[in-house]
Amino acid sequence: MISVLVTNQFLRDFTGSELACLDLAGAFLRRGWLVTLACFEHDEPLARQVRELGIAPVLLDTLEPAHFDLIWAHHFTTLDYCLLELGITAERVIFSSLSPYEPLESPPLCADRVNLFLANSPETRATLLEMGLAAERVALFSNPVSEAFFEHRPGPPAERPRLALVSNHVPPELKAALPLLAERGVEVTLFGKEGRFELVTPALLGEFDGVISIGRTVQYGLAMGLPVFCYDHFAGPGWLSPANIERAAEYNFSGRCSPTARSAAQLADALVDGFAVARQVADGFVALARDRYHLGECLTEVLSRAEQPPLPPSTDCYRVIALRQREYMRRARQPQTLHTRLYIDQGAGFCEQHQTSRELTPPYARTRLQFALHEAGQQGQVRALRLDPLDAPCVVRLRSMVLLHNGTRQELAARVTSNALWREDECYYFLTRDPQWWLTVSEAGVTEQASLEVELEFVVMHQPAIDSCLAHLEQQQQQGAEQLSQLQYHNRELEAALQRMQAHPVWRCLRAVRRLLGRSSGVTR
Repeated sequence: MISVLVTNQFLRDFTGSELACLDLAGAFLRRGWLVTLACFEHDEPLARQVRELGIAPVLLDTLEPAHFDLIWAHHFTTLDYCLLELGITAERVIFSSLSPYEPLESPPLCADRVNLFLANSPETRATLLEMGLAAERVALFSNPVSEAFFEHRPGPPAERPRLALVSNHVPPELKAALPLLAERGVEVTLFGKEGRFELVTPALLGEFDGVISIGRTVQYGLAMGLPVFCYDHFAGPGWLSPANIERAAEYNFSGRCSPTARSAAQLADALVDGFAVARQVADGFVALARDRYHLGECLTEVLSRAEQPPLPPSTDCYRVIALRQREYMRRARQPQTLHTRLYIDQGAGFCEQHQTSRELTPPYARTRLQFALHEAGQQGQVRALRLDPLDAPCVVRLRSMVLLHNGTRQELAARVTSNALWREDECYYFLTRDPQWWLTVSEAGVTEQASLEVELEFVVMHQPAIDSCLAHLEQQQQQGAEQLSQLQYHNRELEAALQRMQAHPVWRCLRAVRRLLGRSSGVTR
C-alpha cells in the first residue's frame, strides 16, 4: 500500500491550508493509500472532520523516523522538522506554497530534497521563481475541489435571492451592506467565525443562489455553477464574469486584483443590480472549473510531475529563503495581545457578532473585568452568557462572576458549566485553545442593560498550561495506581483472613450443624 505523509502547521479551524489537507487526505484515501496527517497542533472543529475520514491527526513531535512513498507538505516549519530533525525520508517530496507574501509559506531549507514545488496561483508561482527556484520544478495547484462539488447543481433561484457570505474576516463595509441588502429583499447568511462556523459542503451551498467570498470558496461556487461575488478584506472585483475571472484567478481569487474598497451602498447596489447577469454566466464557468480545479485530475498531473528528481536551488536562493523565514521568526517572537471575551445569547445562539472583549494586562495573577452587556448584544432579553477567559490553553481560577441588574448583585460562579478537562474547586484546567464558561440566565428581566463583573486568577497559560495539565494527569494516574495497589493488598489480606476463618474448627462445626438442620427440614443447602 502506498504511504503518504501530509503535514500542516496546525489543524484546528476551517481555513485555507487546513481545508486543503482535509481534501487531500480524502483524495488519497479514495485511492486506497495509507494516510498520515501530522501537525504541530490540532483541535476542534477540524480534528473532528479528520477523524470522520477514519484517520486521527498526529502531532509531529510524536512521529518516529520512517520512510514514506510521498510527503506532501504545507509550511516550511513542518517539512524542515520532518526531514532535518526527525530523520523522516520519502521517495517523493512535494512542497505546496499557499501565499506569495506570508512568511510561513516560504520554501523550506531542505529545498534540495523537494521533487516538486506547488503554487496556489500564478502570483505565488511568480514569487517562488523570483526567489530563485527553477521554473520546471514549480507547478500550479490552484485550490482544486473534490468531485462532490461538480456533482451538486443548484436549484432554481428563489424569489428573494439567498446569498451565502463565507468569511472569517468580514470587512466593515460588507457588514454595513447587510441591512441594506435585507431592505432590498436579499437574504444573506454569514458563515465563518462571526456567524455559522461549520464546514462548507456542496449540500450547504446548494441551499443558496450565490456566494460572497474569496479563496477556495470561489472554486466551490464555480464548480457548482453558482454566481460568485469575489470580495472580502482585500476588496475585490465583485461578481465574476468572463471579463474579470482570469485576472481574479491570477491572485487566487483573494480580491487583491481589485484592491479598492467600496462603500456599503456601492456593495449593496453591485450585489443586487449584477445578480441576474452573474446568474446567466455562472453555468459557463463549470467547464472552466472542471478543467482547472478538479482535484482528482490535478492530483494525477502533479504526482506525475513529481517523479522528476530534486533540483537543488542556488546559494542566492537559499539566502532569500532564509530572509523570508527570518521574518516568520520575527513575527512569532512578537508578544501577543490577550483577551477575555463575553458572548450573549438573546435567542439565536452565541456568535461573534454578539460579543465584546477586554484586553488582559500583566500581571495576570489577579484580573478584575467588567462587561456591559449592551456592548455585545441588542435590545432585549438575555437568555445565556458565555465567557471565554483566554484564546489559549490555561489553568485559571474563577474567583467570582457577578451579574448586576436592577440594582441587585447575583453571584453566578457556582452555576457555570465549562469545557475544562477537569475542575478542582475554583480552579479550571483547560487544554483547549477555546476555553469557555457558560450558563443559562434564568432570572427574569435581565436585558442588555445589565453588566457582568468577573474576577479571574490565571495560574498558567499557553504551553505551560498544557504541561501543567499533563503533569496533573500523570499525578492522578500515579495516585490511582497507588490506590489500586492498596486495594489489591487489602483484598489479598481479606482473602487470607477468610481462608484462616474457614479452616478454624468452630467454622467447620457450624457448617456441619447447618447441614444437619437442612436435612431435618428437607431443604438442601
